[in-house]
Amino acid sequence: MQLLLLDEPEAIEEESLSAATSASTPSSMMQTILDAARTEFDERTWQCFWRVAMEGHSAVEVAEQLGMNSAAVRQAKYRVTKRLRRDLKGFS
Repeated sequence: MQLLLLDEPEAIEEESLSAATSASTPSSMMQTILDAARTEFDERTWQCFWRVAMEGHSAVEVAEQLGMNSAAVRQAKYRVTKRLRRDLKGFS
């Protein structure tokens, strides 16, 4: 996940982000990073990120579920991803 977030800042593919979490970073460290980032965002923003990036749902699908537009979902995902990139940069 670390390399993915650092190498592809604007275009993170949902499937590869989900797969990278378990492959390249120890789970306890990844969980710590995710928990720390989660405290910085409201629940809806976090759900946008989690459902799109980690669970592989489309932005349109998440937008319908959360009563938002798809652009807002993509923006929320981007904001969380940006924060995770910043946090992971310290581990490289």
